[in-house]
Amino acid sequence: MIKSDMILKIVFMLVIEFVNILPKNKHLELMTTNEFYIFLYVNFFTPVTMKDVANKLQISKSTVTLIVDKLEEKKLIKRIRSTNDRRKIFLAPSKKGIEVFKQITNDFSKLIDIVTNKIPEHDLKIINKGFEIFIKRLGVKI
Repeated sequence: MIKSDMILKIVFMLVIEFVNILPKNKHLELMTTNEFYIFLYVNFFTPVTMKDVANKLQISKSTVTLIVDKLEEKKLIKRIRSTNDRRKIFLAPSKKGIEVFKQITNDFSKLIDIVTNKIPEHDLKIINKGFEIFIKRLGVKI
C-alpha cells in the first residue's frame, strides 16, 4: 500500500512538472500561486462570491480582497454587484481573463495529449478509474 506522504509527494511533483512543462505564458509568469488559484477557481466556477473563494481555498477574506484587486488591475477578473443584494459581490472572468484561461486550458490539453499518447489504452483506463475512485472518496464534485 502507498503511504500518504508518498501520495502527497507524487501530487506535488505532478503539479511542479505540469507547471514547468506548460508553454511560457506572460500572464502566468506575472501571477503568484494564490493569484493563479483564484484565477482558475473563478474561471471554473463563475460566478462566485469573495466568500466562496475564501472558504474553498482557505484564504482569509482580506487576502482574497488583495488578490482580487491585483487580478482586476491585470484585467483578468471583474467584480459584479448582485442586483438582489448590493452587499454581495460576485467574481467573474473578464474578456481578457476568458482568453487567458482558454489559452491555459488549450496548452494543458496539448500537454495531456502528449503524455497520454505514450501510455497504452489499457493503462489509461486503469489510471482514469483510479482517479475517479480517489476523487469520489474525497467527496469532490466535478
